[in-house]
Amino acid sequence: MASHEFRTPLTTIQFTSDFIRKFYKTSEKSRLEEKFDKITRQVKNMTYLLDDVLTIGKSQAGAIKLSPNLIDIAKFCNDIFNELEAGSNDSHKILSSVIVESDTLYLDEKLLRNILVNLLTNAVKFSPEADKIKVDVTVRLRVLSIIVQDWGNGIDQTDKDKLFEAFHRGSNVGTIEGTGLGLSIVKKAVEILGGRIELESQLNRGTTFKVSIPVKYEKDIGD
Repeated sequence: MASHEFRTPLTTIQFTSDFIRKFYKTSEKSRLEEKFDKITRQVKNMTYLLDDVLTIGKSQAGAIKLSPNLIDIAKFCNDIFNELEAGSNDSHKILSSVIVESDTLYLDEKLLRNILVNLLTNAVKFSPEADKIKVDVTVRLRVLSIIVQDWGNGIDQTDKDKLFEAFHRGSNVGTIEGTGLGLSIVKKAVEILGGRIELESQLNRGTTFKVSIPVKYEKDIGD
């Protein structure tokens, strides 16, 4: 699966670079910019995929160690929302809300990024007929809560028990590309952070993931 997923962006990059090499002297600047943007998007896709493969390997080997640092949580989340919205070619609007009682959290930035990126990417990917997804982030009483909702394909009841297993893909995903690693990585990251994840879903009506993670505030460091 991973090999196939790497080939797709590599093929796109190859075709696009061949076009630039052949027609760069005669193509309009806007057309060339479009091709460069396509290469950039595919490189990012490959980077995310490679990170997923490495992360799942490390988690199975018990090699993931917590590395917390101070994070401006509102800026961190909004940067990810903007990045992913742009990366979706504006196919989906991310309706976001970030309400926090402490701006700065002491948390593992990489694990939190894995959680947000994979949940949001899946929400976009598996709601191809929708034009939006919703994410609410709150920090209250030293608990970080993340709720990601889509109005997409939903998850069959028979798939729910295996959904967080590595390489498992839902029976109704059809031709939508993917390795089945994303939710396994989310579950591992949430567990390492001492949190929990819940799932609500109905076929053809959408899916909602709820993540709760205990956190420390900046003023707690050293207590």
